[in-house]
Amino acid sequence: MKTAKSTVKNFRKDLVVPDLFRRRADFLRHGFRQSAGQMMLMVILSLSTIFITGTVISVGVTKELRRMNTILDSVKAFYAADAGVEWKFYSILKNDSIEPPLLSNNASCCGLQDIELIVPENPGERIRIKSVGRSPASSSLYIIRRSIETNTNW
Repeated sequence: MKTAKSTVKNFRKDLVVPDLFRRRADFLRHGFRQSAGQMMLMVILSLSTIFITGTVISVGVTKELRRMNTILDSVKAFYAADAGVEWKFYSILKNDSIEPPLLSNNASCCGLQDIELIVPENPGERIRIKSVGRSPASSSLYIIRRSIETNTNW
């Protein structure tokens, strides 16, 4: 004769658990240990993708900032050269030695080697003034030079 305890035990064995619930229960019991390596691999891959993307973006931004600084320094050098030409014209017109302009944007224009003046020997020939403007770049590795050359009748 069967006892009550054995009947309950047999009843639990005979209980039909759907396959989905059985798989879920097995995963909850053992799955985390088995898929821990896969999870770690996915985390490492996603973090490396984020890191590489951030590095590429920061390199692009850095290059663009350098390019913008070079453009700004080039414009400063151009206007410094223009100021040198204007200064030389003004000093020729006034027949006086006038102090060179002081530029407040870290550019220079009027050093001894920056201004070249060719005065004509014969009347009616052209006066040639060449001015070189310099602008120190944000780093001291290079200096941007721009020049302006004018020819005018005197």
